[in-house]
Amino acid sequence: IAVSSYVANLAAFLTRRSLEGSVTTIDGAIARGWTICAHPVFKTKLPLAWPTAKFLFSESDNDFHGVLDDYTAGKCKALAIGWEDTSMDRSFLDKICKRELVYTESMFFE
Repeated sequence: IAVSSYVANLAAFLTRRSLEGSVTTIDGAIARGWTICAHPVFKTKLPLAWPTAKFLFSESDNDFHGVLDDYTAGKCKALAIGWEDTSMDRSFLDKICKRELVYTESMFFE
């Protein structure tokens, strides 16, 4: 499961395609107590928007690939990643597909 967000208006929730009853919102991830991996650029805004959420901000210099690497390493069960930030990065999208993750239409914040 993964969460996606973007600083502007568009946000999506990434979710594993094959899981029935999967979590598709930030509220669902929070309710389950999941850690959410996020890019450090969101370090101030996300905790303000979602004070009860558990965030892990990537320390990698590898941009959003580093956030995905943290997810793959099992450091979190959700991802805060914006479609607008990643949609033009073919390599990143390939990694998302290999992990069977998809974007949803759930807003993370505006």
